[in-house]
Amino acid sequence: MQRILIANCDQAECKLIEEALDNKHVVLTLRDPSEYQVSEHDCDAILVDSNFTENHGFDFLMNILVDCHVPTLLIVPIDHPEYALEAVRAGAYNYLVKTPNYLELLSFTIEKAIAGYLEHDELLRTIKVLKKRVKELESKTSLASNKNPIAQSVDQRETSSPSANNRTSLIDEIKRQLSEGKFNLPSYPEINDKLKTLIDKGAGMPEISRLISDDAAISTELIKISNSALFKGVSNNISVEQAINRLGLKETAMHTEIISNRALYSNSSKKFSPLLADLWNHSMACAHTSHIVSTHLGIGEPHDLFMMGLLHDIGVLLLLQIIIEVDSLGAMEQEIVPEQLHDFLTTHHNSFGKSILTRWKFPESYTDIAAFHDNPENSGNQTDELMIVNFSNLLVHTLGHALKPEQGIELEKLESTKHLGLDVDKIEAITEEAIVLIDEARQRVN
Repeated sequence: MQRILIANCDQAECKLIEEALDNKHVVLTLRDPSEYQVSEHDCDAILVDSNFTENHGFDFLMNILVDCHVPTLLIVPIDHPEYALEAVRAGAYNYLVKTPNYLELLSFTIEKAIAGYLEHDELLRTIKVLKKRVKELESKTSLASNKNPIAQSVDQRETSSPSANNRTSLIDEIKRQLSEGKFNLPSYPEINDKLKTLIDKGAGMPEISRLISDDAAISTELIKISNSALFKGVSNNISVEQAINRLGLKETAMHTEIISNRALYSNSSKKFSPLLADLWNHSMACAHTSHIVSTHLGIGEPHDLFMMGLLHDIGVLLLLQIIIEVDSLGAMEQEIVPEQLHDFLTTHHNSFGKSILTRWKFPESYTDIAAFHDNPENSGNQTDELMIVNFSNLLVHTLGHALKPEQGIELEKLESTKHLGLDVDKIEAITEEAIVLIDEARQRVN
């Protein structure tokens, strides 16, 4: 059972809290700040009441947070909600307002805080691993050279706060933000998981329609797609249920994933918006091509291959988002030329992609594709799915759908082509179908 430390000078309130948490947590009480010892009060969460010190518990919070590595919540009176903001500023993980029924919410609030804190802690460990990986990769590439404006050593920094007179290299700033957790990792669109769960359990059309109808953007787009030239029937659809009936569940799931993932590639930065748009078009093109190859060859589940293709370059997206944040702070040592930016993204995106998909709890088949789609020979398991995404990724490069389309790719000579048993005629048929489908998809979604 989880151990909860209650810091409250009111004995009667402590008793009420103990009763509220009875049989759910082990409760420790502390009624004097001077008696607190980290070793003696080992716990999973700390609740500090604002009555605990004359300074409303803020001084106690700041003192214990130096050595305390568990979520700490301040319980604030209902007539002083401003204490909540001060609590967070003082370093509290969260707060709880002492409403008449706050004891009923206490157990749930504590469990949610512990779960959230553990997730944050896991993120910090992931960030440390990523930082180490960046350093390893940097030492193996030209990015380690002081002549390269995006790769100067972090040891040369005089301060962690960039300014007009103290600017730093991109790689150093990214490492700082990674180590300090100062960027927001994107979250995988929740509606995709919910929709998959409903479809897997055989939910009826009303339940699926209700889920999608809750998202105005997705429901509107699905209706529009169902009325497009590709799917249009005798009459126009005007409801989500009509749209789903016309598209079918698999097409509905696929288009829901496209629409929801599209939002991840949006940003207010005018400088980087074209790059994000190109990355989205490349990812969508690879998704459709992977789906086509899977269907042509009867290998794998086409919908899974679609998603693998859509997410294979998610590491590029993550890095671009960090770069945009760094640039918005004015932390660039100088403007990065496109060639340098492309080299940086190419060098680092695979490990970052694997990490974000792992965090999103995707299976190993997906994370391996993020890690090895460019170099499947480095994978210990060259699966059919990995080879399909590798082939599709390079095919759409030849069609110009990429941040920097590669020249001179001979598709028939690729290792993935040989693995999949593709001959010239099959490659030509897949390419022709991909050109049509990608163009239709871009018109519908973009």
